[in-house]
Amino acid sequence: MTGEDRSALLAAEGDEKGMPHMHGARVVVHRTPDGRFNFILVFQPRFDFRGALPYHTLLIVTIAILCGALAANLARPLRRLARAVDRFGAGDLSVRVNSKRKDEIGEVSRAFDRMADRISTLLTAERRLLQDISHELRSPLARLSFAAELTRTAPDRDSAVARLNKEIAR
Repeated sequence: MTGEDRSALLAAEGDEKGMPHMHGARVVVHRTPDGRFNFILVFQPRFDFRGALPYHTLLIVTIAILCGALAANLARPLRRLARAVDRFGAGDLSVRVNSKRKDEIGEVSRAFDRMADRISTLLTAERRLLQDISHELRSPLARLSFAAELTRTAPDRDSAVARLNKEIAR
């Protein structure tokens, strides 16, 4: 109580019987030469592993189950997105993820869907353009081919050659 260092009394306390014990601590009573008593509370922490083992085992199993559920919750949508990317890369332009998640994985899935829509639209426009160009080139080439054939078989070669030049210019 006075703040004096009395740690030397701990070494002199011995193993006295009959001293009160309380929850891993015991009280050592020491009488000083001047007739005063010193009460020293000595803590002796004891841990019973056998009693705590079921609790810790249950705690570890619960944490493992929660971690497994969290890992599955993260891995399942990522695997689904990876399969969609693989299918899209293999040429299936209709594949979409259609994720309803509100987290970053859902945002990446929606970005993939927007990208797939844009690429699909661009490829459709490119095909349409190639078809239109092909049609526009086929018609004049067919007329030129026909004019060349007429030039070869025409009785008046000069007028046929003039017609062929006119078609070429056109």
